[in-house]
Amino acid sequence: MLVLDNKIKKKGGVMKVQKLFDQGDAKVIEDGSFLCQPFFGVLDGVSPSYTPKEGPKKYHGLSGGQTVVEIVTNTFSSSYPIRDLSDLDSLLQKANEEVRKWALLPNLPIEQTDKLPATALAVVFVGEKAIEIVIAGDCVAIWQMKDGKTGASENRTFFSEKEQEDKFAKLMRKYDGNRQKCWEEFIPFQDWSYRTYRNKLVPNGFGVLNGQPEFCQLLQRYCFFKEEIKTLILATDGFVPMEMTKNSDLLSKKVLEIYALGGLPKLLSDTRSAEKAKHGTSWTTDREATAIAIEF
Repeated sequence: MLVLDNKIKKKGGVMKVQKLFDQGDAKVIEDGSFLCQPFFGVLDGVSPSYTPKEGPKKYHGLSGGQTVVEIVTNTFSSSYPIRDLSDLDSLLQKANEEVRKWALLPNLPIEQTDKLPATALAVVFVGEKAIEIVIAGDCVAIWQMKDGKTGASENRTFFSEKEQEDKFAKLMRKYDGNRQKCWEEFIPFQDWSYRTYRNKLVPNGFGVLNGQPEFCQLLQRYCFFKEEIKTLILATDGFVPMEMTKNSDLLSKKVLEIYALGGLPKLLSDTRSAEKAKHGTSWTTDREATAIAIEF
């Protein structure tokens, strides 16, 4: 587990920023993050489906998920001295276009979502007066207002992820825990799920950044006056149990209660404990987890 604490100057004081990354049992690290004031973000890269035996396809030494995360991170890292709220959209569009250009070089089928590397993301612009949060895929944002009210982004991937989780659990029982055999039968179902819901304007559809233009139409947005916000947490899907994300109100209350007791390390520790019960039927035990907490 890697935990970094920072104090970042802002007009009228400082913001306390804590970042945590934990690899879990991931063989290939595809999470990412950036602290590029006024932009802060977490990324959850995803390669096209593969079995544990074969691993993800590599491009110049990086998996597809790693490559997409690197492109997005570099786009925001090179954004200085941008300070305008409107540039959040332009940077995301630029990153998406750069991913599209990269995907076309090895002739990846740009219309087939199951064949394209992608990333989920939670990114925030922190301006002098306003805060805008953008969500894609299964990353989450959780916030607490100075008046005590809490909230969280909607997990639009919940339905498709629950379908996949249930399917894999059945296969684990069918093959008596042989994960390789489970993956071989599971991948066609996972590919179907990606084709059905990723970057699709359908019930339970959701956006991911993968070079397809539909990504921009499926972003979730949340805007606040900066003076209203006390705490903001951005996290990849491995940071909170999936079941908690079904109800945004309950998610925000529970996460912020735990955060108050011990920050991001306490949150991850509780998530690891809660997910132990599923180790025998899930496709992974301890998922990669990345989070950024900002206290204003």
